[in-house]
Amino acid sequence: MHHLALGYTKQLSVSVCVFGCRWKMIDKHKVLMLADPERIFEKGLETQNYSEALFNHEKALEIYESHSLSAYNHCHEKAVILQGIAYVHLLTENYELALVNYKNALTIGLTAPQIISTSNIIGLLYKNQFKNYSEALSYCEKALEMYENSLTHYTIAEILYNIGTVHHERKDYELAMFNYKKALSIQLTCLPVNHTGIANTYYRIGIVQQVLQNYCEALINYKKALSIKLKYLSSDDTDIADFYISVAITQSNKKIIFEH
Repeated sequence: MHHLALGYTKQLSVSVCVFGCRWKMIDKHKVLMLADPERIFEKGLETQNYSEALFNHEKALEIYESHSLSAYNHCHEKAVILQGIAYVHLLTENYELALVNYKNALTIGLTAPQIISTSNIIGLLYKNQFKNYSEALSYCEKALEMYENSLTHYTIAEILYNIGTVHHERKDYELAMFNYKKALSIQLTCLPVNHTGIANTYYRIGIVQQVLQNYCEALINYKKALSIKLKYLSSDDTDIADFYISVAITQSNKKIIFEH
């Protein structure tokens, strides 16, 4: 039976890490969503045939469930399949089913790093799709609490950044700033100075500083973000346009403040 279930997984090329599912954030800003399921089934996904991908995931899950296996390895396999099902639903924007399957995966057989990444994904779903900021914070903070002996500094920064965005959405700007700055301090120690993640954090800090009418600080952070983004994007990219707009608005506001 175990070999039959794995037949559905192996034909899909296992052990593929998933990064790069992007989410629309406020101000048209795109932020990389942390995701790290140990196994995602490529067949169907690589051709964007999501029905086929979902069929193979669910068939493997059906086999595992029909035999009521309880050993850790089998529970782990089942949890990873649930992550795969959730990911397909995420790709097809079926967010409620994505959330259900990610939460089910949390209850069985995941490793500590998988629990952390899945908690983070659930937190982002609650924030971005369901606007349930209390639940979003709960899951993101759970991921952060588990970090200390399990995650790299970069992952801590990602989680802190995500917590910052939740506070940002709630208009709790002081806490948003606190978490963004903590994320930035870690990013600056473990990432190349021109990494786009650092640019994203500078930009977010700039937004908060602008809201708080700290225009000089906002301008400094916007310009730092822009200088990094220009190394990776063409000058006519729409993201670059957003950065220029932010700089221009802040300069105007700064001028108005100092003229009065």
